[in-house]
Amino acid sequence: MTAPTDSYPIDLQPPAPPAIRWPLHPPPYRLELLNEWIARLAQDYGVTATLFCRHVLSVTPPLPDTIPDHAQRTLAMGAGIELDCVRRMTLAGMMREVMAEVERTCKTNPQAVHAFTRKLRPAAPQA
Repeated sequence: MTAPTDSYPIDLQPPAPPAIRWPLHPPPYRLELLNEWIARLAQDYGVTATLFCRHVLSVTPPLPDTIPDHAQRTLAMGAGIELDCVRRMTLAGMMREVMAEVERTCKTNPQAVHAFTRKLRPAAPQA
């Protein structure tokens, strides 16, 4: 005797990315983190970020530092932006962007970097 098939868990596959752009798709701001942009997208559709993540991206919040590739592709296609742009919005991608900006600043304006790092030094102890 075999058990009914509905008693077994279903192996769900990630949804296919949308074939067309979503009607509402505000572009991400410069240096905006992925979870912040997802929250803005959800707000435009009148749902919580949790519902948006579950039903549109098939991921369960809270979001880790990065999200699965299928969710990144869904965001890129639905919003009409490059996949690389979505990947740069993760925490790891953002750190690369910030470090590249610091490196550019060091090369173009070393005096500004010196002034900034001087502010970071602990103050000398008072006698």
